[in-house]
Amino acid sequence: MVTNPTRDGLRHGSLYLYVAEVDAYCEHARAAGARILHEPETMFCGDRRYAAEDPQGHHWFFATHARDVPPDEIPGAN
Repeated sequence: MVTNPTRDGLRHGSLYLYVAEVDAYCEHARAAGARILHEPETMFCGDRRYAAEDPQGHHWFFATHARDVPPDEIPGAN
């Protein structure tokens, strides 16, 4: 049975998906009615990502790998 997080008041989970062009994907999602939770930004790990919520309340993270990050640049890796 599929449930609706918005109706249930629960967070059931989220997905992290890689796409080719994260900024364009964000604009497409916004135009389709997704609520953008976090605008696209480049993270410390080298991924450029954004977060969105669909009309049923599911959270989605979409990313493009922007650059490889050397271990000495990753917070807490040393």
